Amino acid sequence: MAAPDTTTVRLRRSDAAIVTALAKHRNTTIVEVLHDAIVALQRQEFLLGLNDDIENMSPALREQLDNEQRLWDSLS
Repeated sequence: MAAPDTTTVRLRRSDAAIVTALAKHRNTTIVEVLHDAIVALQRQEFLLGLNDDIENMSPALREQLDNEQRLWDSLS
């Protein structure tokens, strides 16, 4: 099933072959494979940024975060 609103994207031939194989293996469309890859990359970038922010926290803020995480962990 094709997406209702699409455009053309240029890929290296080797990448196009990989995307095509993934779509065939997943029994889905190339559009869906590319969409899933974009969503995964967005999540990865978000988490990398979050990790950087946590690493750069002041010791006081990091202690507050650790205390809050321990509190939430105790509720599970």
